[in-house]
Amino acid sequence: LATRLSGSADLYQGSGRAPYHSINFITSHDGFTLRDLVSYNEKHNWENGEENRDGSDANFSWNCGEEGPSDDPEINALRRRQMKNHAALLLLSHGVPMILAGDEFGRTQGGNNNAYCHDNPISWINWQPTRESQDLLRFFKRLIEFRKQHPNLRRSSFDYHPGENHPHIRWHGIQANQPDWSEHSRSLALELYGNPADRDIYIIVNAYHGP
Repeated sequence: LATRLSGSADLYQGSGRAPYHSINFITSHDGFTLRDLVSYNEKHNWENGEENRDGSDANFSWNCGEEGPSDDPEINALRRRQMKNHAALLLLSHGVPMILAGDEFGRTQGGNNNAYCHDNPISWINWQPTRESQDLLRFFKRLIEFRKQHPNLRRSSFDYHPGENHPHIRWHGIQANQPDWSEHSRSLALELYGNPADRDIYIIVNAYHGP
């Protein structure tokens, strides 16, 4: 995660390319939408006419406790929070963010992760806003505006090594200046500082269920 947050130097630095050569995304036209990523553990491609055999089985998703649409307010609140978490990781990372059309207001394909064959409501974008979709859209807009305002989030060169401290970047864990790089770690913090053209930025990632 640290490598991706800082522009994927492992993929681009060796060939002389910059962080902005990295196209970052959570979802794309292939696979789940952002809403479905937090609502389904399994693909639901029965409408494609191939007995659910098509599409990838590796969705790297979590339904937050119930498969598909839910009437449970706690599950729906968790899903909204998870969509915002994904959006924040995307838009606070170095590199160029790519947003799948409709993710900004929670479009769903009903768990279909291979909807290329549908010219119908499964793949159409419904532009009519709901209260929930407006909240998510506002969050995306504010993240985009925040990113535009802060050059610290749009670095143009790899003058550091991911995972190592640098005059303009510091990594932290539960304790300051003590990042935990073990596979069991669930928290990480990134401090971007020392840029006279911008304010310091402190990004905290917490994958635990509690504070």
